[in-house]
Amino acid sequence: MKINLIKQSEGRFIVHSEHELKKQKKIGVGEIVECNIKIVDRRSIEQNNFIWKCASLVAENTTDEYIQNAEHAMLQACIIAKHIDMEKSRMIHDKKRNITYWNFVRKSIAFENLKHEEACILFDKLIKIFADMLNISIDELKGEIGASDVINIFKGEVVK
Repeated sequence: MKINLIKQSEGRFIVHSEHELKKQKKIGVGEIVECNIKIVDRRSIEQNNFIWKCASLVAENTTDEYIQNAEHAMLQACIIAKHIDMEKSRMIHDKKRNITYWNFVRKSIAFENLKHEEACILFDKLIKIFADMLNISIDELKGEIGASDVINIFKGEVVK
């Protein structure tokens, strides 16, 4: 079993999330645990899942005809946040309708492409954008996601 921990003070670690706490509870009192320590990038699956749940919530509750799914919501939010790959984005001219428009490609938010500090800054912007898209506050958005523990995006900590 693998459990992610956060160092709190000299010699003291706590579990990283509610999910990790459930795993920790499987270990009996007084049991000896062998550990291999590996310091990892602070980005978490919880942060990633939270931001995609926000995008899904927008997709499920919007009347915007251009947002059909979570990926579309994420693209719209990334455009607003200016998290766009301009080298892959293209201007397109539709001769039939005689219009020109941009086909934007968002930059990746994958773990290997976006380090913790960059992710925290971007995710903070995206959460605000998603809340604005739904005309609700950030706290209401967190409540709608239904997370009992919501990630403090700046610190990568779980906040009760």
